[in-house]
Amino acid sequence: MEKTIVLNLKDMELKGDVLDVGGENYGVIYNIKKYLDSEVAVDFVDESREIMNSNYDTCILFFSLGKINSNRERHKLMTEIYPLIKEEGELYIWDIVKKKNEVYKNKIRVILPEEKSKEFSIKDGNFLKEWSADESKKVLEKYCDILETREWEDIFFIKAKKKGRNTDEDIINSDQLKVHSQQFGGEILKDIYRGLKLSRYYKGIFNK
Repeated sequence: MEKTIVLNLKDMELKGDVLDVGGENYGVIYNIKKYLDSEVAVDFVDESREIMNSNYDTCILFFSLGKINSNRERHKLMTEIYPLIKEEGELYIWDIVKKKNEVYKNKIRVILPEEKSKEFSIKDGNFLKEWSADESKKVLEKYCDILETREWEDIFFIKAKKKGRNTDEDIINSDQLKVHSQQFGGEILKDIYRGLKLSRYYKGIFNK
């Protein structure tokens, strides 16, 4: 039975320049960042554009990591994201708890600053998929130190910090870093992550 899950983000703080990797433009991260910094600029990256800044303070995975159907593909996404984040930069992950042999279908109502709110529906009918905070941490722990985990009803939140490049030499080598930092904006949309969108929020004006 579909239900409405309330997610209170009105006191959420997002540091510095933010890279938002999402499946939908819910407007949630933009509204939070706009409230914290009235001069915030936004740029949406598609396959025709490159990400010019590879020094993001914060990366957001807002109901997006679980949209990918295999851990192999999730790891590939993380190796793409990894070089774009500053050393010890933070990752914030919100996602659904999806049980095997079940359909996930719920509404999410997000409480934002200034008494605003956003509401949207999430549905996942993949009967073979199983996704949870523990499964997510298995993917993330190679790239990040887990700082906080919270779970309520059918969603969870993870806060993590990027590991240093020398922490795990298997994460990504220097040649891969160069390639991905140049081609990330196109590769992620042309490859296996069709449907994911990249938005970046930062202070200042973007020079096209």
